[in-house]
Amino acid sequence: MNSGLLSKRIATLSHGQRQKVSLGRTFLSNVPIMFLDEPFQSIDIIHRKSLREYVRDYVKNGNTVFFTSHNLIEAEHIVDRFAFIDRGSILKIGTARELRDQYLLPKYSLRVSDPIKAQKVLSDNLSLDECIAKGDEVIITLRDRGDIPKVGALLGTAGIALMEMRHLGTMEEVFLRMREEPKGTA
Repeated sequence: MNSGLLSKRIATLSHGQRQKVSLGRTFLSNVPIMFLDEPFQSIDIIHRKSLREYVRDYVKNGNTVFFTSHNLIEAEHIVDRFAFIDRGSILKIGTARELRDQYLLPKYSLRVSDPIKAQKVLSDNLSLDECIAKGDEVIITLRDRGDIPKVGALLGTAGIALMEMRHLGTMEEVFLRMREEPKGTA
């Protein structure tokens, strides 16, 4: 910690420094439930990481955090359940996996030994919405979730090494899809 800040009045600190003081005061309380509204706004990357770890540990110890944020990408690293609110109404509550499965087609980035060959093998054998080779990756969007286990098997049979299979699709995309749905169909 910068010891030069200890003698300063809170009102003279930067927005990020004031936010850290506010979070520090909150974290010092011994309560089972915390409500955090945009807690990491104006906080630098280094401190965000340690604050996320603190929040995760707080929850692991049997406590609850209600975390509001417009930054859904960051929220994915912190929360275990989402409640999407739009115009004052709760649209949906669920885990990231449940909501992705409901609103998004399964989309993956595959890091493979031969992207061009992998693109052909997957396109010829699976029902795909998208199959694009980029660098050492192939981006696929499957039409059928049942095809997920077939991806590795097909590549292995074709002699293509699959080094990584990373799920794509963010909670931002989920939220936008929810908003597109006619009311009453979710």
